[in-house]
Amino acid sequence: SQIRETCRGIIADFRAKVRQGALDAVEVLKEKQVDPKESYRGFMCALLKYASLTDNDNLSYPTASFMERAPRSEKWFAASKAETLLKKVCPDLEVVLKRFCGIWEKEYPVYMTACILDDQIYGLGVARELSDAFRELMKEKNVLCIDDSNTILKGIIDGSDAPFIYEKIGVRFDHFLLDEFQDTSSVQWSNFSSLLHNSHAQGNENLIVGDVKQSIYRWRQSDWDLLENQVSASFPDSTDVSSLDTNYRSCEEVVKFNNSYFKAAAEYLDKRFGKGEVVSAIYSDVEQKVNKKGHGMVDVRFCSEEEYYDNILASVRGAVGKGYRLGDITVLVRLNKEGGKIAQFLISNGIPVVSDDSLRISSSLTVRRLVSLLAGIDNPEDSMARHLADSLGVAVPTKWHSLVDLCEEILRRLSEVDKASFDSETLYIQSFMDLLLDYVATEGNSLRGFLKKWAEDKSNISSPKSHDAVRIMTVHKSKGLDFPYVIFPSLDSVEFYSFTDRWSQPDVEGTGLEDVADGVYDVCLSGKSVDTLFESRYKEEQLMQYVDNINILYVAYTRASHAMTIISRMPSGVELTDDGYSGDPETFTGFAQWTFAYLASQGNKLGFERSADEESGSVSFVKGE
Repeated sequence: SQIRETCRGIIADFRAKVRQGALDAVEVLKEKQVDPKESYRGFMCALLKYASLTDNDNLSYPTASFMERAPRSEKWFAASKAETLLKKVCPDLEVVLKRFCGIWEKEYPVYMTACILDDQIYGLGVARELSDAFRELMKEKNVLCIDDSNTILKGIIDGSDAPFIYEKIGVRFDHFLLDEFQDTSSVQWSNFSSLLHNSHAQGNENLIVGDVKQSIYRWRQSDWDLLENQVSASFPDSTDVSSLDTNYRSCEEVVKFNNSYFKAAAEYLDKRFGKGEVVSAIYSDVEQKVNKKGHGMVDVRFCSEEEYYDNILASVRGAVGKGYRLGDITVLVRLNKEGGKIAQFLISNGIPVVSDDSLRISSSLTVRRLVSLLAGIDNPEDSMARHLADSLGVAVPTKWHSLVDLCEEILRRLSEVDKASFDSETLYIQSFMDLLLDYVATEGNSLRGFLKKWAEDKSNISSPKSHDAVRIMTVHKSKGLDFPYVIFPSLDSVEFYSFTDRWSQPDVEGTGLEDVADGVYDVCLSGKSVDTLFESRYKEEQLMQYVDNINILYVAYTRASHAMTIISRMPSGVELTDDGYSGDPETFTGFAQWTFAYLASQGNKLGFERSADEESGSVSFVKGE
């Protein structure tokens, strides 16, 4: 109620000030008998709109031209009228217009923030109700949300140098190795940094291993700045930083392409951000020496939407034609949904595929039969389940002690009627039973409840490594792995920045919202945020997304040991020319545009051969085998 009252007060007060400020200016013009239309291109006519503002009208910021001219009397009128008209209205109008512009410059961000918060009042109420209901449910089930464990531990430690919770394990550790440190969260670091400080104080050595360039788990609260800056700040006199300058995974063409590509991309992002060399600092050690013998290939293709999937298929067949096995080829995608579509296309064209979608437990015939029979037990009127039982000749149990016993009995009977399917799907069946055991342990033996949970479940089994098939997986799951031939068909999905909703805290200090609305709010951080008190949050998010997205590419591009094909739909706003490209780099919105421009202008120096198909409009840049 207090937030709503304060926000609506700020909104009403600002609108009143704007209206009165415009009225004051219009009164001066009227008194001096000067028509607003006589101003330069009639820019003062905007005052009439603001002067007649009602409570139901939308209030928008004045145009850039108005804000530039209004405070400066020399820009009010055309040269032919300036001398006569200025004598009439100065200095009265100058004072009024400067005050009017000052209202916008000083108070508009507060007004816009108040509008955002006022719209969120009811949503925040719902969020609170959901939070309370969630806490009550956890209390009822006697379980702990795993996301809370680090926070609870942080509260127990509370900055102690020798927290008792670590002493309770009864074992002493002198040295610590922290691996994949770029994926550590701030809360996790605060929890175990005391262990390192204690170890260091006793003269022991510790090792932290990580790569900021591979930090792609910010959605899990990982904070790359810990490795980039904060560890050294915590141990200022005893930190020895060592970077690996030799690549033992990839062939020469892949390594050299990545060396130049990411150095240039980081410089471009810093130029866009306009605040120092933050991204370039992260990628300062990107250049590596080649250790692996042999030559590889980098192939970057830009094609039409109609040829997109055909290019993926052609890349697979081309790799096989060069001697690669299907099992050597991995397609890296951003999302499982995207991977599912590619898998379906490849399978329809005779290419065997191993993907997360094909490895879902629900893809097992035996498991689906089992679930259908369970549904028939839960609902005897289910004619489909009854038909299945009759066609298989399976006698459905009428009595059971637990869900686990029931499923084990049905599985025994299914193994008797179709042993071949049963034996070939052991991994799926085991995974299903593990899922069932987890459910029973926390939820009990409700058959209907389990069937409802199963309908929502999308669990997978581990990939069988023996299959000679193209592997499809997400970039996130590929981290730490390497593959002989990588196809990355997702370049055009990697934007520089995507408008996103974030729980953010406005900078309310010194405003009418201070001590009233200094919490966190679910807001869309976009270019419009610069006109609100969320501007600093927007700038932070912009930088974080720049790093997130270039890191996504870095992880994808560094998985290939021999060859890599990058595929993108043809980007807009950039075209190929005889001596490079045409397009404005300042208008680029994603890495597809930038990569096209980079290879069009620098590809020749990097040893790439380019080819263009005038009929389809596709362009490719190839280096190597």
